[in-house]
Amino acid sequence: MDSSFLTSKQSEKKCNLPASGHPELNQVFFLRHLALAEAQRQHYRDALDILGRLIECSPDKAEDYSNRGLIYFRSGQFAKALQDYNTALRLNPRLDKAYNNRANYYAAQGKLQKAIADYDHAIDLNPYNVRARLNQGITYRDMKNYDAAIACFDTALIFGKLEGNIFAERGRTYHLRGDWNCAIADYHRALNYLNRDRLLNKKSGGQLLSQVLRWLDELGSLD
Repeated sequence: MDSSFLTSKQSEKKCNLPASGHPELNQVFFLRHLALAEAQRQHYRDALDILGRLIECSPDKAEDYSNRGLIYFRSGQFAKALQDYNTALRLNPRLDKAYNNRANYYAAQGKLQKAIADYDHAIDLNPYNVRARLNQGITYRDMKNYDAAIACFDTALIFGKLEGNIFAERGRTYHLRGDWNCAIADYHRALNYLNRDRLLNKKSGGQLLSQVLRWLDELGSLD
């Protein structure tokens, strides 16, 4: 994360966030971005404080509940995460990101059929939600439904986003299914995309790149 981001207390001063009432629209965008940045740094308390203030000012904004639920989830506060996801969907039943987030919660709890249903809702609402397609493929793989998983990954690749992640997860699916040649090919495709992203200074990919290298090593296919 950019080190120029402010702490939550500094952000209130910078934006002149009112003690009560509704913040200005530009303040809302800034604080949501700041909360995400704090979460990426694993400063979960600061991120939760920021989103809590936004919710206090505007308790009808489903996006803020969904985002706060995601941070609760990442910090291991699963019951609070589910409560926020449910609130977000009550406020906005068409918020595809909230369905994807709740599906991730269900998947982590081993409730895989519920996860699949929520991913379906997310995709129905927004067919371009590539993360929901990717996550659904991973969940089908966890269910050992490898054909359905590969179909999810194949469709996700059409949209031209997150290719490194998709090739990595499809490769792992081929790997577990025993199609090792297909797995090796996908792992190398994933490495090409993930290395490209690193060169472009994108924030994602480092941890997954290391994982792909470990999977390749399992197949004895590292040079």
